[in-house]
Amino acid sequence: MGVGEPLVCPWCDTLHRMPDPLPRGALSCTACRSTLINYQPHAETRALVWSLTALLLFLPATLLPFMALEVGGQWQAGSLLDGVFALQAYDRPMVALLVLFTGILAPLLHISGIAMIALMMMRRTAPPPRWGAPLFRHIKTLQHWSMLEVYMLGLMVAATKLGDLAHVALREGLLAFVLLVIVSNRAAVALDPVLVWRRWQMENR
Repeated sequence: MGVGEPLVCPWCDTLHRMPDPLPRGALSCTACRSTLINYQPHAETRALVWSLTALLLFLPATLLPFMALEVGGQWQAGSLLDGVFALQAYDRPMVALLVLFTGILAPLLHISGIAMIALMMMRRTAPPPRWGAPLFRHIKTLQHWSMLEVYMLGLMVAATKLGDLAHVALREGLLAFVLLVIVSNRAAVALDPVLVWRRWQMENR
């Protein structure tokens, strides 16, 4: 990334120059006050730590049961993956595929991609590979399809509604899922896209 290079505000097109040295924290546009970059030292290390932690939480968050219901003296527990199988069993294959993609596959690919980008950015002695830029672009696209927060809100609503009909007990999978949502969001915001793209442009010229 070249300090002193032009930096255009994406909201009002005001032209700025990269300060030397880069200030820690958010750099705002002088005209519209929108955030241009958010520079944090060692952001790549934090992104790698957060993403690896999220990957460790992924298995318990998707395989362990979220909650258990007692109806007529019978207890039944279910996880996110159990929900996919249940939708398939109830002849809802398209909904099952949608839940599988947005709740499991897209978040897993998104988190794994962040870890790979962070590893590339940490290799200061070698320029990032050329396929890293398309990978980062696809990661930003997958972020829109990763809907862990939506499922967490759905679980909270379901637990509240079902509490009037049956005895609901929260299980360990819910804790892992909440931690996964928090950690994956921290990993997603650790790397500033403007700084990542500028480093690719400078080192792949």
